[in-house]
Amino acid sequence: MIEEQSTPKISETIFAATEALVKFKYCPETLKKFRVVWNKLIQYAQTKDVQIYSMELSQNFLRDTYDLAAGTKLARKDYQKARAIQILTNVYLNKAINLRRKYKEFHIPESFKAQIDGFLQDEMGQSISKGTREAILYALCNFIAYLSQKEITQLSNVSPQDIHQYLQTLTDYSKRTIRNYLQTLRRFFAYLYTSGFSHQNLSLSIPSIRMGVTGSSLPSVYTEDEILRLLNAVDRANPIGKRDYAILLMATKLGLRRSDLRNLKLVSLKWETQRIELIQEKTGQVLNLPILEEIGLALIDYLKNGRPKVLSEYVFLKHVPVYEKLSPVGLNNIANKYFRQAGITLPKGKKHGLHALRHSLASHLLENQTPIVVISEILGHLNSHSTGVYLKIDLLQLRTCALEVPHAAD
Repeated sequence: MIEEQSTPKISETIFAATEALVKFKYCPETLKKFRVVWNKLIQYAQTKDVQIYSMELSQNFLRDTYDLAAGTKLARKDYQKARAIQILTNVYLNKAINLRRKYKEFHIPESFKAQIDGFLQDEMGQSISKGTREAILYALCNFIAYLSQKEITQLSNVSPQDIHQYLQTLTDYSKRTIRNYLQTLRRFFAYLYTSGFSHQNLSLSIPSIRMGVTGSSLPSVYTEDEILRLLNAVDRANPIGKRDYAILLMATKLGLRRSDLRNLKLVSLKWETQRIELIQEKTGQVLNLPILEEIGLALIDYLKNGRPKVLSEYVFLKHVPVYEKLSPVGLNNIANKYFRQAGITLPKGKKHGLHALRHSLASHLLENQTPIVVISEILGHLNSHSTGVYLKIDLLQLRTCALEVPHAAD
């Protein structure tokens, strides 16, 4: 454990940081890069006749030595320098470092395993994907690695102050990552409380983070006229156009996610029953949707006259060797391409990938007074709570709920 020190000298802070990094088996090459920065910090402090580490010293050092200012976006070449100083700051503030390593390199102490295993089983009961499970485990291990440095071996001994100090170690993470970590910890501590592992509900001590500016949490949607213009912008006379048109139709008419379009297999097209049956990558649940007439015609046109004549289990392929399934970026570029060609105005901050087409479908269904439960089934949500976000954008229905404003007395 890092010793308590009210006014640590720079050399003592560096020693404590090195000790923590060695404990967590950071590779010698990484340590060497950090030491280069720390040695320059020592030299800089000597020119200022300073021996005690402080936030002001660290910020001035980064600015004067590397021309790095707090709060600015870092270039890749500067990340390691800022990270070296961030580690020292974490030691200075919290007597611990943040473990920015894959969870598999950290062994969970036995005293935490029962609670974590129980929580993961509880989360798995909600049919989360493998990627989501790994993200949850990574966030938990990051927090537990912090606790281990504070010699906290029981979750029942964690205090609100411990949580707040841990949050200080996340300052160099992106806002989205911090939000995801907080959401995981909030659910974890709520589980500990409801399951009897903790006598206090520490989930109430974890703050919320709002992303972006006011209103940015609303899904980006496009009108039915804009969707029609988008589809009409596709040149269906060539093979790539045939592919793109089928993809856009399935996104706008069925609301398929990018991951499910990318992984759609030929066996998922049940022509005898006019259905599409697939396992959703995000939820792991079966999704069963109709092959609408216009989608069926577009798929047949692509499969017969556009798709490369290669053996592949996937429906949508790249049209250059090697003829493999499309990449996530490639799929999004398809939507972006036709938004431009259709001349659809894209205000700053408005999303224009395939997911925006999924959002638009939900919005149009709401405008047509489709029950939220039905929309949830179409979109493949595990429950209607996920679909509820679209209620925010159903402006036409919201207006019918508005109260008449009484006229002021003359």
